[in-house]
Order: sequence, then C-alpha cells, then structure tokens
Amino acid sequence: MEAYYTPKIIHSQFGITGRPWQVGNDNPVGLLWHKYLEMTPWKNAKMPEAKKDINWRLYKLLPQAIVVKLYAWAVKRKFAK
Repeated sequence: MEAYYTPKIIHSQFGITGRPWQVGNDNPVGLLWHKYLEMTPWKNAKMPEAKKDINWRLYKLLPQAIVVKLYAWAVKRKFAK
C-alpha cells in the first residue's frame, strides 16, 4: 500500500505539446523531467523528436479556451463507447 500513497511515476498521456522526454517539446514538466533524467544512467541517451502535428499547431495558434474545448471533445470522441 505504500506505493499507492506515495507514487513515484507520473504517466504522461495526450502530449499535445510533446512528451517531456521528446526533444523540442513544450511540455510544462519538460524541464523537471530532464532534471531527474540527468541523475540516471540514461542521461546521455538519444531522445526522440516531438511531433509537430496538427494538434501542436492548433495549440500554438488558437486561444487556450478553444483548444481546451476541442481537446475535450476529441478525447470524449476517442474513448466513447
């Protein structure tokens, strides 16, 4: 139960701005992720490039309120049963 109350892993999903481990990401926790990466044996590993797809472009161009609504709609649509 200790692991339940003191989690150590943050799972990153739906990375519109790229995932923290991708080069060129705009993820808000990217700097924190890299700080802890530097403490591991994998600090010199080559990281994948962040994809600058339509989602990333919309995030950069549209007002945040619109992006949030579009994103919520897309997620609901993707996981609708």
